[in-house]
Amino acid sequence: MTNHLIRKGYRRIALVCAPWRESERHYRRWRGYRAALQERGVAYSARRVVETAALGMDQGAEALTALLDHDPRIDAVFFTSDVMAIGALFECQRRGWPIPDRVAIAGFDDQDFASRTVPPLTTVRLPRDEIGRLAGQMILDRLAGRDTKSKVVNVGFQLMDRESA
Repeated sequence: MTNHLIRKGYRRIALVCAPWRESERHYRRWRGYRAALQERGVAYSARRVVETAALGMDQGAEALTALLDHDPRIDAVFFTSDVMAIGALFECQRRGWPIPDRVAIAGFDDQDFASRTVPPLTTVRLPRDEIGRLAGQMILDRLAGRDTKSKVVNVGFQLMDRESA
């Protein structure tokens, strides 16, 4: 997502995520964010990263407000949860900030409601059904004593480029 935002012209991109030191998934998302900035020559600032204890709408709104109060020049925020991104989107609407003109909002997971917000949320879609199928098969293989090929399986993702970014 960070690469996508950079390709669209955003340069002051913030990240809002769960505590990345406590979760391998969130650590990988933070690491990917930082690597994308570095690869594209965009400055990384720890002050543009907000870690939240919960991934709710209130936390998204609060994180967005804190980021923009600290640095009003931030032009895009990548939330590692669609729910947080929607909270931020609602906060922008409450304050009369046009999206993406004032700030672009992007999420992660492509929840059912993401395409129905106004504007529709730019997000990352994971193949949830495939993840469930593969996880189930790995459990069955392990219970049957069969060696599973890998504990990590890359199922890919799809970028859902919508109007919020």
